Amino acid sequence: MIDNKKDVIMVNGEPVMAKTNKNHDDDILFTEFKANQIKKYLQQNDRLALKTLACSNGGFVTNKLRVKVWCRLAYVDNDDDDDNDDISDDQNDIPDNIQRNDNYRQVILDVERSLKRFPPSVEEVQRIAYQDKLTEIIIRILDHNPDMYYYQGYHDVCLTFLLVMNEHQAFRLINAISRSHLRFYMERTMNTTSNLLEIIYLIIRDEDDELHDHLIRSEVGTIFSLSWVITWFSHVLNDLDDILRLFDLFISTHYLMPIYMTVAILMWKKSDILLVDCDMASMHKFLTAIPIENSSLPIDRLVRDTLELSVRYPPEDTLERQKQIETNALNDDDDHHHRNDHGQSIIKFSIQFLRRNIFSFTFIGFISIMIHQFCYDYLYS
Repeated sequence: MIDNKKDVIMVNGEPVMAKTNKNHDDDILFTEFKANQIKKYLQQNDRLALKTLACSNGGFVTNKLRVKVWCRLAYVDNDDDDDNDDISDDQNDIPDNIQRNDNYRQVILDVERSLKRFPPSVEEVQRIAYQDKLTEIIIRILDHNPDMYYYQGYHDVCLTFLLVMNEHQAFRLINAISRSHLRFYMERTMNTTSNLLEIIYLIIRDEDDELHDHLIRSEVGTIFSLSWVITWFSHVLNDLDDILRLFDLFISTHYLMPIYMTVAILMWKKSDILLVDCDMASMHKFLTAIPIENSSLPIDRLVRDTLELSVRYPPEDTLERQKQIETNALNDDDDHHHRNDHGQSIIKFSIQFLRRNIFSFTFIGFISIMIHQFCYDYLYS
């Protein structure tokens, strides 16, 4: 539970103070304290407490700890001593199969474009090795899950995991996350994803009429947020620490949380958004640039705002509302089509009637003309 005034997190009845900005020493003390709390709850296998710590400032604080917590929360075994580069016991099959996967070419193209995702300290040789491992992991996961389909941006999510753990851990964790948090994005079509993105406007409408109406009038839609949500912001944020902080939150919470984060960002930038020309091109350009141009996003504040939104609009309730809206829209569509079909049926029947009776109509017309002519001749001759 979050207390905005005191900035205190309660975990199993114990207060865990959120980080303040007083000075560097306080930050160090906070990190040490929180790290000890994380180790404690890992030892106790208290997943609920660990999830709660993900919601306070700094998330899981260090990469070593977050790898352990991520694996624990995803119910994936984490072997710290596993330095084996194999990603599966049957990894000898990978080189023979990898290029035969239908997604291989697209994965290669996306992975080759991931250069900007690597920290400057990573040398070229090491980067190429990472990219090769990344490709193998993605193809392996797709081979293991024939019901899942690759989407552009999936490689950004996978790379984030690979940057903080060995590929054996990354393979197992990504596989688990793909089947839970990312499963709707990996369907054959993006229909479900598109419907989920509509929740953005559903929440904003309840939160802020002015912002909602401005966005609706601009007709910007939800496409601007697609890369935010399906990559967990890893494609659009430049700071790896910020990305990892968000991954702490997303792994620990409901799969809709990236959508709530999107709403939080839009609410945070409301005053600037209202100044943007109310047309689709201008609005789309501005919105897509928010994560890129704001190099120092107030991540911890946005996390708190996101959590508050999820409390006011519980994910399952929100999904039910969105589902009802979709159902109503389909019913309206059916009614519209029914009316159209009824009208088209009348037209079709009329045409068929005319075709079947055209000889009769022609004959009647001809007789009518003849009678008219006969009467005219009779009267005026």
